[in-house]
Amino acid sequence: MNTRYIYCIAAIALFTGLFNPAYAEDSPASPVFFAHLLGGNEVGPAGDANAGDQEGLGSATVITKNKGAICFAILVNNIGIPSAAHIHKSVAGQNGPIVVPLAAPKNGSPGSSSGCVKSLDPALLADIKNNPSAYYINVHSDEFPGGALRGQLF
Repeated sequence: MNTRYIYCIAAIALFTGLFNPAYAEDSPASPVFFAHLLGGNEVGPAGDANAGDQEGLGSATVITKNKGAICFAILVNNIGIPSAAHIHKSVAGQNGPIVVPLAAPKNGSPGSSSGCVKSLDPALLADIKNNPSAYYINVHSDEFPGGALRGQLF
């Protein structure tokens, strides 16, 4: 599956699943961030590189809303059935704590999920908006419980 196809599907998920009228804002400028999800970006518990699924790939889109919510769309391919997905706080090459739980895709080849996580700390949202590269998304599977795919927000 080529990268263009993945971004097309992610864009469709973004526009169909994330623009919920309940989260409409007065300001049209909600920041949008992206992540390229690759197994080679995963970091093992001992800090070892390339700890994820080397066959897998994916993309994620994140919109930070002023009403205390983050909306997201995730698309994955060539991984086992996903078991979890999260936003973590840490720079590339290091692991960090989970800060936002996300709905994992139901399937891994291909699979997608989207939704909004509500009632988030305004300070967390402000930090993600101001420092997106200090956060990453990862998707876990049974075969790779530490993370099958990972990508920094940009």
